[in-house]
Amino acid sequence: INHGRPLYWEGSHARGYNAKSVGVCLIGEGEYTDSQWLALRGVVYDLLGKFPAAKVIGHNEINEHKTCTNFDVQAGGNI
Repeated sequence: INHGRPLYWEGSHARGYNAKSVGVCLIGEGEYTDSQWLALRGVVYDLLGKFPAAKVIGHNEINEHKTCTNFDVQAGGNI
């Protein structure tokens, strides 16, 4: 896991949502390792602990021109 901006800084991951969201990047194009899935699960659960009312969505769910996350976030991927 590589940490980017601290949570108190506004991100630049999703225009129109940056001030009210946290961006998480999973490196790859749909071929993720078991270790990546486990790390992502940990990051998501940690963030949900800090922001219990948050909704976990894929980038493509707020920008129709994006294909990422390259897996169905709502189905859970392998999380």
